[in-house]
Amino acid sequence: MKKLFPQSSSRESQRSDEPSYTVGATVLYENNSVPLLGLIVRDRGKKIGVMNQKGSEIELASERLYLLPGKGPVDDGKEARVQFLEKLWKDAESIQSRVQVEELWQTVLSEPRAWSCSELAELVFGANTPVQHLATYLTLISDPIFFKRSRHSFEPRNSSVVEELKVAAENKQKKEDAWNHTIQQLKTGFSAGSPELTPDVQDTLYLLEDLAVGCAEGESAVEARDVLERCLQALKFDINGSNEERAYILLERIGYFGPRTNPALLRYHPQVYFSRESLAEAQTLLQAQLLVNPTRRDLRELATITIDDSSTKDMDDALSIESIPNGYRLGVHISDVAALLQIDSALDRVARERATSIYCPEQTINMLPSELCENALSLVQDKDRLCISYIFDLDRQFNILSWQLAPSAIKVGKRFSYDQVDRILETPVPPASELKDWDSRIHLLYDMAVAFETARVERGALKVSRPDANIIVDEKGLVSLVEIDESSPARSLIGEMMILANTYSARFAAENRIPFIFRGQPASEEDPHHNPYNIPPGPALDYMVRSHLKRSTMSAKPEPHFTLGLDMYTQVTSPIRRYADLCNQRQLLAYLEKREFPYTNESLEQINIEIEDSLGRARNINKESRRFWLLRYVQQQRIAQLTGTVIRVDLKNPLVEVKEIYLPVTVQLQGKRRPGEVVKLKVAGVNPRIDQLRLAEGS
Repeated sequence: MKKLFPQSSSRESQRSDEPSYTVGATVLYENNSVPLLGLIVRDRGKKIGVMNQKGSEIELASERLYLLPGKGPVDDGKEARVQFLEKLWKDAESIQSRVQVEELWQTVLSEPRAWSCSELAELVFGANTPVQHLATYLTLISDPIFFKRSRHSFEPRNSSVVEELKVAAENKQKKEDAWNHTIQQLKTGFSAGSPELTPDVQDTLYLLEDLAVGCAEGESAVEARDVLERCLQALKFDINGSNEERAYILLERIGYFGPRTNPALLRYHPQVYFSRESLAEAQTLLQAQLLVNPTRRDLRELATITIDDSSTKDMDDALSIESIPNGYRLGVHISDVAALLQIDSALDRVARERATSIYCPEQTINMLPSELCENALSLVQDKDRLCISYIFDLDRQFNILSWQLAPSAIKVGKRFSYDQVDRILETPVPPASELKDWDSRIHLLYDMAVAFETARVERGALKVSRPDANIIVDEKGLVSLVEIDESSPARSLIGEMMILANTYSARFAAENRIPFIFRGQPASEEDPHHNPYNIPPGPALDYMVRSHLKRSTMSAKPEPHFTLGLDMYTQVTSPIRRYADLCNQRQLLAYLEKREFPYTNESLEQINIEIEDSLGRARNINKESRRFWLLRYVQQQRIAQLTGTVIRVDLKNPLVEVKEIYLPVTVQLQGKRRPGEVVKLKVAGVNPRIDQLRLAEGS
């Protein structure tokens, strides 16, 4: 474009004259960012009467008006005014394509100042008629990339800003296209009776997903609300409630959320799938031959058992017991993950990033691919497996006389569930010295566990029981509960044997100066056994004891563990499920094989820091998943009456542990209450999606 006017042209007067809002003047104003054309029909000083192109008369402040050149009809009546405005608008639209904004910008870029629309119209058209002016103005305000609008003037942006805005505009258009594509798929699908969504709409659905579970923030939240409104309007869904609830219900209606959808998993986005590289590596390990070299103790002839939940597939510990002169030989065998999983391999990087397996009622997210967790690494019955074995020689009173730690190979002879073991322990057996069958071995193992626990309690260990339930979610999303007791004989047996192996691992590492991840727990500042309010045994007393305990710690330095009553402690018995356990196992194996330690104390400290976020995320997922499905259980069962125990009274409303669902809930109760008091409750409302359970005092 060339400069088409001299210095004395109309642009100079346009820049210096004040707007003249006389009757008949043509103006432009914006209503919710939509430009509207109008004629001034009266001037009342602060307020100016305007008839817009729709024929409506309104009063506006002069600051909202943009004065166009030329005038319209004054005394020809409403219809003539409307026709004039409509024609002016249509004529301007018909020539808007001639306003090439980028070309205009390039023309004036060398003179970076505020340009009036009159000047720019003359650059484009060579004149500044009302139609040309309006066409130029409408085009400029619709394209914010090249000019910065300052009230009614336009200043060319510098080149770098223009490039940034171009990229942003392209990305915005891509989003718009994706949103429209998603909405079209939904409309087409619903009209056909069943929406089938293709993978290319996933990003749009993620927006709605984040909004539905309450984790949409900032610009994403704004976009999600926009998409939500468009979807609801396109599908003609009338859904009430908050934006979060409306988004959740929408995703349910289109089949994206199903009956087994767990909001906690959507909220925290844990890694569910494994990379191709890690899966390929897993397949290689599956095909590898199990080599029992001379440095390993071959313990495959031992009578070895596993005890776990019936649903557990990743079994990483096994037990054996045999008679020796003047006593017994106890074996605690831990799957040797370290022997198979190489440091800094694809699988190791995945495990380090995940830090732990996550167990939800409807889904398990393993730290390692299930092919490994449930096969090559799991201590499956009748399969040869590599282990790290803790071998303890005990006298007849279960005092430990000596012990050894060795790489080994075992073959599990029998798998038991906790329920099976509890039933076995209910039935008397011959004297423990006669280890002639599985039942007698289980009885002897339990007697040992009781002796170990008694010794710890005498050293100050605490035993706090808490009833809980296995939450089972079937394929249709129906929830059922199976009560479990963490202090049941079978679970106590396994728990005590793992404490034994972990304790001796910590001592072994400390004595041999092995860099290690230790676990400790500072002593409580109050005596947990002190009961000034005479709280009766049960949920309230257990809660009081737990509330006095401090959080456990992880460090490279051995420290006492208050609750367990031990001078030092670690965790090494779940290398399939916990990355810190795997690191410790690698250190032990390196020492036993006389190799250089794979980790220093400094690198272990760094690992602690790296995995903390993942461990915290896993804890939150477990906690929120449990609450969600327990509330869903109340909702599905239409439970109206519940029973609770008051466990805390120093809050605005007492905290009550609800017996049927094992959850603490604040409840408004009448009168003064005391810890341990049992109360009847009625369900006033339940909404699992927003973690809401409203309870009231019942009769």
